[in-house]
Amino acid sequence: MTRPLKALELFAGIGGFAAAAGERATIVGAIDISKHVLEVYEMNNDHGIHQLNLATLDASDLEPFEADLWWMSPPCQPYTVRGHQKDLEDHRAASLVNLLGSSAS
Repeated sequence: MTRPLKALELFAGIGGFAAAAGERATIVGAIDISKHVLEVYEMNNDHGIHQLNLATLDASDLEPFEADLWWMSPPCQPYTVRGHQKDLEDHRAASLVNLLGSSAS
């Protein structure tokens, strides 16, 4: 049997990926900026939570988690029809843009 993937849950919210992945993935950490959603996450999961601003982290800051994959559920409002459709000009897009830019280096 192969080992489960080690996943780092970014924009973790209340833990949708952890719940869906079940035993198919080992969650090595969950990162979100919201203290409130992380409190809910922690009630439902027993792996480490981290309240961090992904708009200020570099990809190298995530290396210690030794994840096989990053699972990301970034805010969708900058891009959706129901949002203001500001795309990259929306402040909520900064964290995803930052991660994508730093991972390409």
